[in-house]
Amino acid sequence: MAKSKNHDTGVLSGVGNSFIHQVIIAQITAGLMRKTQTTGKYQNYIATPETSVAKINRTTPDILVWKNWRNNSKRVLVCAIELCWVNKVEDDKQKLIKLMENTESLEEAFVIQMFPLTFHRIYRKKDGKPSKPVKSSRLELFKVDLSKLLDLP
Repeated sequence: MAKSKNHDTGVLSGVGNSFIHQVIIAQITAGLMRKTQTTGKYQNYIATPETSVAKINRTTPDILVWKNWRNNSKRVLVCAIELCWVNKVEDDKQKLIKLMENTESLEEAFVIQMFPLTFHRIYRKKDGKPSKPVKSSRLELFKVDLSKLLDLP
């Protein structure tokens, strides 16, 4: 997760300083937004980076996918994506499971491990509870493979 400015020094800290981290966030967000613009059934969705959220904290995922409800102009979170280094994968899986337990509208979540690039999907089971993380890059909500959205340097 990209971190906000260090209040003591004013310098960015955490993986947010990683060029590749920012490239992955930009490419996935742009790829999902392209899908919302070119496929009618996804026109009520929007993908945003965490910086679009008013209050960023340690629990804010790197990428958020929202569904807009036209009639009451309410936006609900339907997917969360977190990027991390290999030593944070298990922590981030638990963070997204907890977020899914506390956010009824959240249908899918992903932890993307950088180096080596590995995708871990968490989805909402039929009983309403989060699944155990499985290795998969397929975002069922958009019928898209997240790994195919990436063109890494």
